[in-house]
Amino acid sequence: MESSSSKVVIMKPVLLKAGIPLAVSLAGFVVARIVARKSCTLPMASSSSSQRQETGSSVEDDHALESSAVDDSCELQEEILELRSRIEEMRDRELQLEKRFLRYQDLKDHETVLMELQNKLMLETNRVEFMGREISTLETENQRFDAAAVEYLRVLRLLEFFRSENGQLHKRVQKLSRTTKRQSWILRKQNLQIMSKETEISRNRKELEAKADCIRLLENEIKKLKLSIEQLLGEKNELSDKLRAAEESAISKVEGEMVSTEIYNQLACELERLQRDEAAEVEELIYLRWCNACLRHELMRRNQEQERTEDDRQTENNLGGIVEIEDLGSDNEVSRSIVGHGDSYFGFMNRNHAHSRRRKLLAKFKRWVEGSEKEKHGNKCFRRRSASDGVEELYLAGRNSCSSA
Repeated sequence: MESSSSKVVIMKPVLLKAGIPLAVSLAGFVVARIVARKSCTLPMASSSSSQRQETGSSVEDDHALESSAVDDSCELQEEILELRSRIEEMRDRELQLEKRFLRYQDLKDHETVLMELQNKLMLETNRVEFMGREISTLETENQRFDAAAVEYLRVLRLLEFFRSENGQLHKRVQKLSRTTKRQSWILRKQNLQIMSKETEISRNRKELEAKADCIRLLENEIKKLKLSIEQLLGEKNELSDKLRAAEESAISKVEGEMVSTEIYNQLACELERLQRDEAAEVEELIYLRWCNACLRHELMRRNQEQERTEDDRQTENNLGGIVEIEDLGSDNEVSRSIVGHGDSYFGFMNRNHAHSRRRKLLAKFKRWVEGSEKEKHGNKCFRRRSASDGVEELYLAGRNSCSSA
């Protein structure tokens, strides 16, 4: 159906092109025949009218008419021959046009056949391209399947390897669980010990705070005693000045006036009483300083013990964390021995540090007390040597007891 419709569409312009010249040629032929007939009828009509009108004319006129008729017939024959030749030419032309039309039809048929073949060729080329694409896609799928097969084999190997690794890891996990249980029990025990130590430290801290409060109170009392001692020293200096002035005046007035022995005895008793009070206050001051030094020493010792316990706890925690991460069970005893040696080492270092600090503090306390005593002994008079000797003996006894503590 499609080929017949395409043929009809192709033949329409061909018929138009061939029919137009044929129609023009036929129209020219018809016009030529009409003109020839008119030219034949006109001389015949003129001759008939001339015969009717000129019946009485002469023979010469008849001869002239016959000659003109012959001439007209000759012309008509010539025109007929020309028309016949033209008709033959038109027929030849028509035959040529028919041949050309047939040739054109053949060419159009060949063209349609060629178009069909070209369309078929295009379809075949498209089909070939489609098949090539299908082949390329199949090749890519084949390559992908090959890669998937290789990947599958690799995954199977990895799966087997991971299964073996999983078994080993499961064993290690069981081993680690046992070690963690054992270490958790150790850590619980250590936590209980640490909690007991913390309670003891808190109790010691409270005691130290109470002792620090006592020390503050004693320091305040010492300050008050210092102020009172300074006042007494001022009074003593005033009395000594008065005594010297009285002695000088008495010595100067020995010859002139006799000083009563009662006033002199009263002044001597007052001076001895002041000396005894000063010696007692100095003794009390030294005792308070000794108590303050002992309390400070105790406070520092407790602080050092607290710091040492905190350091030991931190080292135990750090070493315990290292043991949990690195050790898998066989090295637990070694790690415990390392922790024990580390604790003993740190305890030894802390004890040495504490003893060195204790010696330094005692030396500072000794220098401070001795310096204060030197200043006081420089200011005291020769009459108070006995009291100062007793105070020094008391100070030495207190210092020896503090150093022994």
